[in-house]
Amino acid sequence: MYYDIFNGDADGICALIQLRLAQPLEATLITGIKRDIQLLKKINVQAGDQLTVLDISMQKNIEQLKSSLMASAP
Repeated sequence: MYYDIFNGDADGICALIQLRLAQPLEATLITGIKRDIQLLKKINVQAGDQLTVLDISMQKNIEQLKSSLMASAP
């Protein structure tokens, strides 16, 4: 499954729009309000899933990022 995970403020929305105009892809959207920064907690990553993560704090999501990588999600 493909996921687009992004902050719901202007930066995240614009980043996603620019990316998908250049590289169209049907994906499940995971977003939140500006202060909702632990968005990777909202999905259960399985092997083979592909994540595009835009405009969220790597520091605040590091544990979920490590878990996603361990599940072999690029």
